[in-house]
Amino acid sequence: MARKKQIVALLLLVLVVGATFWATLQNPAHSLEKLGYTQDEASEIVKLLSPADIDYILVRGHDPNILAMLHAPEFRAENFQKYLLAQVSKQFTPEEIVLLVNHPDYETSLTYDHKMFEVMLDPYYIPAKRAAYFAALASRRDEIADNVLVPFEGEASEIDAEITTRDLVERVNAGHTRPVYEQAEPTDPEWGELMLVNKFYYLDADFAPPLVEMDAQYGAPSVLINEVAYQHFQDMYTAAAAAGLRLYVTSGYRDYLGQQEVLNDYLSRMNEVEALKYAAKPGHSEHQTGLALDIFTPGGTIDNFASLPEAQWLADHAYEYGFILRYPKGKEEITGFDYEAWHYRYVGKEVAEYLQHHDITFDEWAEWMAAEENQ
Repeated sequence: MARKKQIVALLLLVLVVGATFWATLQNPAHSLEKLGYTQDEASEIVKLLSPADIDYILVRGHDPNILAMLHAPEFRAENFQKYLLAQVSKQFTPEEIVLLVNHPDYETSLTYDHKMFEVMLDPYYIPAKRAAYFAALASRRDEIADNVLVPFEGEASEIDAEITTRDLVERVNAGHTRPVYEQAEPTDPEWGELMLVNKFYYLDADFAPPLVEMDAQYGAPSVLINEVAYQHFQDMYTAAAAAGLRLYVTSGYRDYLGQQEVLNDYLSRMNEVEALKYAAKPGHSEHQTGLALDIFTPGGTIDNFASLPEAQWLADHAYEYGFILRYPKGKEEITGFDYEAWHYRYVGKEVAEYLQHHDITFDEWAEWMAAEENQ
């Protein structure tokens, strides 16, 4: 009898040990350790991932990048298998893969490179323009080197030697994927002081905003301007005077026919390509909005104003009164016009401050904001 009890006890012990051993073999952490993960790594993987994801790891084998992905600040468990699939190109660090796959516009069917990745992470990336960004990249794929892009087709200039990814996004956002003037669209006057008028957006010939006449003390006689812009200009004029400077307005509102006369004057002195760097076609001039002013100082000219104290003061302080330097130096490829130290546009204090501190043009900001509004 005692012998029988011993045998039963032994069998029970074998069953318990066997069951324990089998459970150990079936333990995901143990299986991960067999693949080469440390005990702590295996425990972390089991804690953060689903059984299906763990099975996926076991099928693929040991991957040293997995822990780096799990530690990435933007890691999302639901995207884990996409992260692993995105490693095929071998171009990205685990942290970059997490950011790329998490992007709302990421598609598993596309093969990405670093240029595409940089474009998608640009703060002014517009989802609706993704195809245009990638097309611009593809058109110059063979000419990309050292993180610099050779510019795609457009109006050539001396600053057109090479552009960065930021420049490319800026150009696409500003409309430079289509020929200037040829495919222009009507602007939306409902945007008021924020309406965009440039070589891609125009005002109808009969558009006439509400205007007031500026007092003669501010410059040339009979200058017309938007009333709100006028109020803020007066504040700016007073502040400049307090700094010992005198501003002098030579031009404000200009209607459709008046702009044609300005363009004709340039065309009488130079060819059309050159003329359109300085004067817009009628309907495409900001002066027709009533929100733009040409601001000089007595004795100041187009040739010398940029070097005068008044020009520097405006560049530093105009945004405080809601005005922006509309055609800044170095942004000619975006605005479509040569640098004009005297051309200021009223957009309101909030937007003017944003543009001043973020170093982007009104062209890009308006396109980006319109896209945000339509999402």
